[in-house]
Amino acid sequence: MTTKGMSIADFKAPDDAVTGRWFDVGEGLRVKVARAGNQKFEDYVGVLMKPHTRQQRRGKVKAGVIRSITKKAMARVILLDWENMLDADGKAVVYSEQKAFEYLTDYHDFFKMIEVYSATFASDEDELEEDAEGNLGGSSGGSSGGEEIPSTSNSSSDAPDAGDQSPPLTPDQNSTPT
Repeated sequence: MTTKGMSIADFKAPDDAVTGRWFDVGEGLRVKVARAGNQKFEDYVGVLMKPHTRQQRRGKVKAGVIRSITKKAMARVILLDWENMLDADGKAVVYSEQKAFEYLTDYHDFFKMIEVYSATFASDEDELEEDAEGNLGGSSGGSSGGEEIPSTSNSSSDAPDAGDQSPPLTPDQNSTPT
């Protein structure tokens, strides 16, 4: 007699959810991206949110703070590496967490592409590339940095927020938070 149901093992994240998967972006550029919402990401967002606990309890964390925390966490545990990245002058750029944060912050379309790769994490890269291309329309959307939003918002506008009090990225933050 076969029992109907689903194995709890089906809910175990694949190994590359945290270690990342390589995606071909085009023109030789490849990015190594981990799955959105993986445990390392959630843990690091928690560390970065600690200074904002009071505002979070009231549901009034500023949009700019959420954006900054999201990009800091993505730079640390989502965008893990790249190959053949060139700067605006055509010079090779070596991957670093600092550079990843800079590019995720300064280049909205790059941020959206990494967000799509991470969220979709499809096994069919052709389908994933089509999804990414569809999201590179150039619209920045989002809201101004000063408005208050619930702490669960995942706004992705790049407007800076002067009220961002989250810890800055420093070289000593290259290890996973405990």
